[in-house]
Parts: sequence; C-alpha cells; structure tokens
Amino acid sequence: DLLATGIGPDEVMRALVDSDDDREDRQVGIVGRFGRSSTFTGNRCIGYAGGVSGDGFPAQGNCLAQASVVRALAETFVAMHGTLADRIVAALRAAQAEGGDKRGQQSAALIIEKPGGGYAGFNDRYVDLRVDDHAAPIEELARLLDLHKLYFFEPAPHEVLSIDATLGEEIVRELARVGACADARAPFDKRARAALVDFMHVENLENRVRTDGTIDIQTLDYLRSYNR
Repeated sequence: DLLATGIGPDEVMRALVDSDDDREDRQVGIVGRFGRSSTFTGNRCIGYAGGVSGDGFPAQGNCLAQASVVRALAETFVAMHGTLADRIVAALRAAQAEGGDKRGQQSAALIIEKPGGGYAGFNDRYVDLRVDDHAAPIEELARLLDLHKLYFFEPAPHEVLSIDATLGEEIVRELARVGACADARAPFDKRARAALVDFMHVENLENRVRTDGTIDIQTLDYLRSYNR
C-alpha cells in the first residue's frame, strides 16, 4: 500500500522496520514498480545473514555458509543474460557454489508471474516450479526449467529456421527414424508436414507447431535427439 502511494522502497522499509518490535528477527526485500529496491536483515537472523539490493532486485539469505553466497547471488544475476528464469537459476547455482545454506541442500523453487503468462493465458503463472526434496535441488530445478521452456516458452526470432530442401530432407529422415512416417526418402511435402505436426502433438509440443514453412530450433533438436 505504501509503494502504491509513490513512496520509495527505502522509505517503505524504514516505515515497516521502525514500527516493528520484532524487527531484529526479520529479513525483508522490497522491489518498487520502477526497479528501485531495498533489503533489511535483523541482527537476530541466523548467521551468516545479509542482503544486497540492486536495480530490480534484492538478493538475500540467512543461515548461509558465508557472506560471498549473497554476493555471488547478486553479481551473477546482474551479469547473466537471457530470460529472468535463466538469470535466477544461474544466480542460485553461483550462490550454491559459494556454500549456499550451511545446513546443506533440500529444496528449491522458482515462481515468475506476468499478466496472462500462464498456459493458454488462463492465469498469470508464467513459471511455477518447485523441488521439495532432492539431493541437488537447484540442478533439478534447472532441469525442470529446461522442460518448461520447451513446452511453454516461445522461440526467439533467431531460433526460427526456414525449412529449405536440405532441412526438409533431414526432418523426413528423422521422422522416419522415430516411426512418425514410413519413407525416409520422401520429400518434405504436405504429408510430411502432417506427420511432423502429429509427432509434435504426441510429444506435447503443440505450442511450437508452425504453419509458415518454418521450424524452431528447440523442436528440431528434440526430434534429432528423440529416442523411443
């Protein structure tokens, strides 16, 4: 509510902390609408505990192996390129490499919301992944993110390839190899296109079906590496 009035994150943080008798047990991160951020860690949080705030993020943690865990989290997030999801997972990996939680690893989660970002626009859950119990939860989270991106993310323009004669011949050979069409020497014609679409629907790649004579690299790589 305070942010909605136009007050900045630092001022909001002071208002929250100053009025809280239990502030020394709190850890709070705030990001404002335009990317300004603030972080607070009380003196009674379990050491190491601390945070770093930057443009568009607060990075923080408690019960950590050392202070470099938080620094790695923030520095990697800033330096990393790609989607927000990729940047967050890269930051988590870097923080874990510095020791992470000093008690060890067990779980990890990644939630990103944007308006209409969920499946078919039905909700705002653009990414909603969780690993409740795993020996290497961040790596498992990264694996799930790769699958999520395959099934739900749209390809970037540079990831879309025109199906010329050479690529069409390869697609037909791969479709025949996986049993999706009968003749590996057939041209990439209407029948082959239908076989490709059928294969994509069976493999839950329907969001990647294209009707403009192109194929995205993710679908092509999936077909190339497919083993029944």
